[in-house]
Amino acid sequence: MWKEGVDYNNPQQRENIKNSVKAMVLDNKDEPYILMWLLGNENNIATWSNMNAPHYPEVYASLVGEIADMIHQLDPNHPVAVCDGDSLDYNTLKHYAKVAPGIDIVAYNAYRGMFGFGNLWQKSKEVFDRPIFISEFGQYAYSDKGEDEEIQYRYFKNAWVDIEDNAASKYWAEHQGQGNVIGGVIFHWTDQWYLNWTPFEQNTGSRAWVENQPVKHDEYWGILSMGNGSDTLMRQKRKTYELFTQIWNGSKK
Repeated sequence: MWKEGVDYNNPQQRENIKNSVKAMVLDNKDEPYILMWLLGNENNIATWSNMNAPHYPEVYASLVGEIADMIHQLDPNHPVAVCDGDSLDYNTLKHYAKVAPGIDIVAYNAYRGMFGFGNLWQKSKEVFDRPIFISEFGQYAYSDKGEDEEIQYRYFKNAWVDIEDNAASKYWAEHQGQGNVIGGVIFHWTDQWYLNWTPFEQNTGSRAWVENQPVKHDEYWGILSMGNGSDTLMRQKRKTYELFTQIWNGSKK
């Protein structure tokens, strides 16, 4: 199963997935921590994990639609979202519009660079008009200078300005932006020293399961660093942490 990936054409595998989701919903739907149900995680682009959704997008989308409808019956009190990787072609989104209208929210793991999210809001509205939730966005605190809090800070600041500029509140108050974004989740809370499978040292440019990537520094994603690693519980606030402390407490515009 892991080697071959999910066969979204297989009725038994589809039923197994739906039964698993049903059990999860019934077990958690009345808990106060539930905000929404989020289905998948970059299934539309995750070919590296033998995810077959990119090969059968309409079949995959139809399963998402069936699950969304099922969840609405089990739990009418929480919206259902699906998480896509930001693919720029919006191919899977077209299939959601066709066979999965029960999706309430479209979530994206989106990393579009230093100046926000570009045409994401507009294109999504054109293809499948649903509220957008940014389920991942971020930037590692590292550059050719070495550890670099400033580049991370500027990335997050510009991204959040773009989110706010396209929020519904901005749209209705000032008639600006697309008015279809409901928020975003920072990636990542702390640095991840384990990604190169050497958890007692912080590495640049590599992860254990992929080839060396000299400009991709995944162990520096956190808005909190772990300092020099002398204490596994050490947390040092980066500039981005302070930025969101101010924004989310209403003291920074």
